[in-house]
Amino acid sequence: MTHFEGQAELGKALESAIRDNAAGIESICREIFDNPEQAFREERASALLSDYLAGIGYEVETGVAGLPTAFVARLQNHDAEATRKGLRHGHIAVIAEYDAGEGGHLTGRHLVAGAALASAVGLVEVLKKLHGDVWIIGCPAASTAEGKRLLADEGVFEAPDLALGAFPAAKGFAFQPTINNTGGTLASAHLVVRFAGEAGESEARQRLATAVESQLHDLGPYASIQTSLAETGVEFDLISETTPGLDELVARIEDLAHEASRDTASSVGIDVTRRTPALNVSRILARRAKTFADRLGLKQDVIVKTPPETPSDWSHLTQSTSAGKVRYLVSEDAVEQGTAAFAEASNSGFAYDQMISAAIAVGLTSLDCLGDMEFRGFVDGELIRTLNSQGIQRVPRRWLGVHPVLPRAEAIGAPPKLGPLAPPRRG
Repeated sequence: MTHFEGQAELGKALESAIRDNAAGIESICREIFDNPEQAFREERASALLSDYLAGIGYEVETGVAGLPTAFVARLQNHDAEATRKGLRHGHIAVIAEYDAGEGGHLTGRHLVAGAALASAVGLVEVLKKLHGDVWIIGCPAASTAEGKRLLADEGVFEAPDLALGAFPAAKGFAFQPTINNTGGTLASAHLVVRFAGEAGESEARQRLATAVESQLHDLGPYASIQTSLAETGVEFDLISETTPGLDELVARIEDLAHEASRDTASSVGIDVTRRTPALNVSRILARRAKTFADRLGLKQDVIVKTPPETPSDWSHLTQSTSAGKVRYLVSEDAVEQGTAAFAEASNSGFAYDQMISAAIAVGLTSLDCLGDMEFRGFVDGELIRTLNSQGIQRVPRRWLGVHPVLPRAEAIGAPPKLGPLAPPRRG
């Protein structure tokens, strides 16, 4: 475990602050639950969260990445002299989600939002005595897998050293991904191929569909291709176990499309949309979070080896920063996520108690990352190795000497901003 000066005292202050504010946070969760808002229309929930964070000292920027219901709330405590000498302080992000489906909060995202608020409250106490940056990132439209993709495309997740969050789960799925092939997701993409040409358009579509079926039929236990042949073109829904595997699958279909185009004297256009990479699991973060969850008595499932799960929008942020989830039970009974029974369980006293404990585990893991440069280095090194295995080269984050020594007049400053800060809103 990490040990640094003031760690125990800061941990106690963090936990006390979260527990002291639990009732108020629960009331916000219940208001979000009672007023469900669908993807990209979470005006009420986004305002509730933003106002609360502004009220406890965060600077809140709304409309991030052009998304009206997205926000970034920032809190910092910088040492001007250390910054002048080239020291980069630790930088933590906590993820909030708050959209609902057509039937309401059937997956419990009101709890994800509440846990982010709770962690934010605790980290206020941490930054009173520890240098660093804390961002609470409000991510809309988690149900569509598009919200985090759009934020990632704008570089929102580039600055933090790591991102954490607490998520409710059904019985059998509430555990930390701490062993190989546990906690990963599949990669997916939608590919559309359109041909043009008076004589060969119809034949090209048929040639491509036949070639894909005959040449790409054996893709392994988790990969698949669903083909739809229409007058306007050929559409493919692709699933692969890994991101490099998805890239290869897309490339092979593109090659076959060009072959069909040449053979039929047709022109071809190819669009790849709804692309979701596989999740890069940070097992170092997961183990640390689990250590705290166990200490707090958080009720979780026994860790089991699982096949990769369905593609997740969480995967987008793991292409640029290390990430970890604390998953917890909302009920000790078997309730399936995405059902009315799960929604009811997620609005219970048991679920809110679990949410608070999970938020404390997120906060304590964040404290360790802020307070220990070596631990941050271990976490970052794991991500770099994972990305390298996927053919993605990324320069290691360096907490010493990451930029030239700054003149004293320029030493004090905020972390890189995504745009002008909106004035903090007060409730």
